[in-house]
Amino acid sequence: MYKYFLLLLFVCYVLADVHKISLRKRVSKKWQFLKQDKSNLELKHKFHPRLLSNSRQQSDKIPIYYTSEAYFINITIGTPPQPFEVLVDTGSSDLIVQDSTCRNQEESACNSDKFYSSRSSTYKFITNGSNEYYDYIIGQDTFGDNGTLLIPNSRFLQVIDLFGYAVLGLAFSSLSITGSPPLVS
Repeated sequence: MYKYFLLLLFVCYVLADVHKISLRKRVSKKWQFLKQDKSNLELKHKFHPRLLSNSRQQSDKIPIYYTSEAYFINITIGTPPQPFEVLVDTGSSDLIVQDSTCRNQEESACNSDKFYSSRSSTYKFITNGSNEYYDYIIGQDTFGDNGTLLIPNSRFLQVIDLFGYAVLGLAFSSLSITGSPPLVS
């Protein structure tokens, strides 16, 4: 019995397929300017960080969650594929993209990549919805990473008034608005 289990384990190991997606780390421009501005002030006024430190002043150490750095990947949605650059997020579990019907009052908010459901032959409308943050459409289509990995019938949110980046959520499915497991599970 033990030998059969080992054989089964070996077969599963051989048949398993690992798929790697390249991540890109990006620091926000606002954070870069703030760091540069602090350095310029220290030089201009001849401040030295050690001279400024005392028991009442906060530490120079920045918590890891406040570094304004993020990781992005390129994905595609639909047939033919529509490309998106998405922020990888562990605090949500849905794929969230800007819908083509963007109606945000901020001009810059509608300049990101948009999903055009009419351009995809495999798109399926599921339902409309809204929450405290945005109005959305739940859609279903083929999800991939530029042709090497394709996952058919993946549900995602098309947000009508998104401001910011498209998001690929990696959290638990209990947080999902679409009710589907995260795309990476």
